[in-house]
Amino acid sequence: MKNYWIVQVKGKSLILPKELSEILRIESGAYVLIEADTRSREAVVTKLASSGVKLVEMNLLMRNIPGAMAKVDAMLGSHNINIIYAEGEMVEDDPGLYTSVKMLDMCRADVTSPELERELKSLPEIVETRFLEFS
Repeated sequence: MKNYWIVQVKGKSLILPKELSEILRIESGAYVLIEADTRSREAVVTKLASSGVKLVEMNLLMRNIPGAMAKVDAMLGSHNINIIYAEGEMVEDDPGLYTSVKMLDMCRADVTSPELERELKSLPEIVETRFLEFS
């Protein structure tokens, strides 16, 4: 069954109704992903992570070769980093390249984001990296 709510924007904030927060299991301090389509002016809200995570967005441009993503994932696992969300695709203009976006929980990591970024850059499969930490 689909539900809907009509809510009023207050300033630049959108407050989720309590019932919606309960359905999506969004508690205070949680992170949500909002994907918006500029053409249709529609958005999808998805719970991304519970409170208590150390959320880091990792963006990679890498060579599109077998095993490249496996090396990245193995490195994340070796540092006790959990992948919360991931998506990627081949670069349209250059099929030899692949873009990857991963949302990471680094609350149990044994490295910092800058240390992980340096380690990833040392892999020959990695072309570019960009990290964004959320507080």
